[in-house]
Amino acid sequence: MSAGPGSRPESINRTEMLRSNFSTILHHIREHGPTSRSALAHMTGLNKATISRLVDKLIQMQLVHEIGEDRSEGRGRRAVLLEINPAGGFTVSAEIGVGFIVVVCADLSAQILWRRQEDTRHLESPEAVLERLAQLIRKATQFGFTRFSRFMGLAIGMPGVVDSADGTLLFAPNLGWRGVPVGRLLRVGFQYPVFVDNEANLAALGEYYYGAARGHEQILYISAGIGVGGGLVQEGHLVTGASGFAGEFGHMTIDPKGRRCNCGNRGCWETQASQAALFRRIREEISSGAPSLLVDLTQGNLDNLTVELAIEAAERGDPVAVEAFRQVGAALGIGIASLINAFNPDLVVFGGSLSAAKSLIFPALKHEVQERVLPYLGDVAHLVCAENGKDNCVLGGIARVCQWVIRNPLRAGAEKALDATDEEPTSVWRDLGTR
Repeated sequence: MSAGPGSRPESINRTEMLRSNFSTILHHIREHGPTSRSALAHMTGLNKATISRLVDKLIQMQLVHEIGEDRSEGRGRRAVLLEINPAGGFTVSAEIGVGFIVVVCADLSAQILWRRQEDTRHLESPEAVLERLAQLIRKATQFGFTRFSRFMGLAIGMPGVVDSADGTLLFAPNLGWRGVPVGRLLRVGFQYPVFVDNEANLAALGEYYYGAARGHEQILYISAGIGVGGGLVQEGHLVTGASGFAGEFGHMTIDPKGRRCNCGNRGCWETQASQAALFRRIREEISSGAPSLLVDLTQGNLDNLTVELAIEAAERGDPVAVEAFRQVGAALGIGIASLINAFNPDLVVFGGSLSAAKSLIFPALKHEVQERVLPYLGDVAHLVCAENGKDNCVLGGIARVCQWVIRNPLRAGAEKALDATDEEPTSVWRDLGTR
């Protein structure tokens, strides 16, 4: 088919090739940096002259910088090492959790330079939570512009089923939200890339970029907290499924006649393997007359129970807390074994608030995995604890923006909105994209 009037296919092809080459170079610098121009030529297959020209352009764009000579080399001319430039711009990342919001501002090396976390249990509607979130995002961008000339983008992580294409939170059973158009609200009047995704998906990406999963190609991430969720990363990319909703592992049916889940189903995995399941088991044992340190630690009010208090009691030998962690660990192991059998990962990363109780949970978890995983698959899948702790989701948001920058270096920091719309912005979002 011939090109239509006014089209410039050769120019388009050259632009796409340039974008692809820039992206390849940035990817290898991020993966293998600090590295040299000659090493990049070897890794990418591009000739040295091309590498030199493109690297110089990336330095001019402030996406890459030189950090000195390679001291490991012998005498003679030493190669100059290259690295992603932390000062090339800033990102803002946020998490909407059950009862809290977190907003951070970070440089391109994912160093968090500004952070705010607030309790939202007193806010009675999604609109009120998003209003406060917008105020914090505004403060984060204002801080970012005091140190950087370029804003790379914004990412938001939320629990539940998220349509990442338009950023709508379709259903969050533990929040009680349905059909909240977070992405649309953020994009109206906002001049920068915006990404909205499930919090466990972002956490999985954060562990791949900045945590325990670096260097692995087939990763299963499990987040166990108020609910249970997860994410799959394959060769650096999130596996999102046909509709973008993959990773809702917590709603696999484990017991068809089990407890009613917040999603409306019965016997979901998270009814047995979550923070809520841990608290329920503790309260049931104490209500049946079992003595426990947690009565004193909660000052007689088990509504004050926290994971930290349960860990303290278990570490002091409290049998109720120890057994509750054992049961939750066993339930987690049963589900994880099934997921290993299904996906054959080379690494399983365990995160979420319950990962703070690793020493109490892992023995029963690992026992169930070893008992139930198919032969050979268990030898491949190593089980580790997440490294990023409570920052997992927001670091994943930073990774999502940086991933976009690497794929679209010619557009990084663009001033125009990517998803322009004629809708009138609400007052809460109108000036988010301004300095």
